[in-house]
Amino acid sequence: MWYVDIIHLGVSHRVYYIFWSQYPNLPAQIQAAYQDMDQHALPLPPPPEPPGPALPAPEMPLAQPAPPLPVPFAPAPFPMPPPAAVAQLPEAQRPFSPAWQVHDLGHIDVVCSGCGALHWMDEKLSASTCNYIIFGMCCFSGKMDLPKLHEPPELLELLTGTDDIAKNFCKDIRSYNNALAMTSLGCKTDSSVNQGGGPYVFKVHGRLTHQAGSLLPPPDGQPTYAQLYIYDSADALNYHMGHQANSTLHRQTMQRLQDMLWHKHPGAQLYKQAHELTCNMGPDQDCNIALHFDKSCD
Repeated sequence: MWYVDIIHLGVSHRVYYIFWSQYPNLPAQIQAAYQDMDQHALPLPPPPEPPGPALPAPEMPLAQPAPPLPVPFAPAPFPMPPPAAVAQLPEAQRPFSPAWQVHDLGHIDVVCSGCGALHWMDEKLSASTCNYIIFGMCCFSGKMDLPKLHEPPELLELLTGTDDIAKNFCKDIRSYNNALAMTSLGCKTDSSVNQGGGPYVFKVHGRLTHQAGSLLPPPDGQPTYAQLYIYDSADALNYHMGHQANSTLHRQTMQRLQDMLWHKHPGAQLYKQAHELTCNMGPDQDCNIALHFDKSCD
């Protein structure tokens, strides 16, 4: 027993005390030994406290909704120039003012009884009645009967096709139109309205004319416009493609359009007939070819 108590000194301290206190008549040597052991014994650790009530689990904070995104501020309106500065600007560059009176023509859905063209109601002639509306801008109240235009299949294929040739034609359609034009534009333009930063404006002073030129080019000049329609088809195509402005155009497309005009355009037939009448004339024969304007025709 004593040996075991020494081995488990920290645990058997109370056992020594109980044993020693229950036997007070032990020999003095044993009592002294027990007292000495009791002085050197390690104190027992305090008994653990009884478990208290379980602490509540910490509450998890609820997920807060995300704050709303800030609403972007509308940019400040462009500052309007002072009225004095606006008055000095050209008309095409003046900013729009909500105070201007806007006239609405309505829908363009009034059908001309003579040719079927669509018009605005405000375009009717003053002689029109409620039951009989006439117009003068299309067929001059039915006095002009123009033949219906037939849609050429060559042009429709280029306009509606999906291949590379049709796409390139639509991309360069203005260049093809300029190359095959029979007349040039004659006018006096006013460029003063394009001196600022606004969009380009094409402003004409005076009258607008179409310049046809002579039937044949000068001896040392290249044929242009309608002069090309009196040449052979292959020669005219070479002149068309030899021009620097037409260097990026497709030769086959140019030939298709040129042949279409030669066979179906009445103006090309007139130039061709005039050349056929004069090409076989000898050097001793001289003639003048002139274009006459008839005011009674459109």
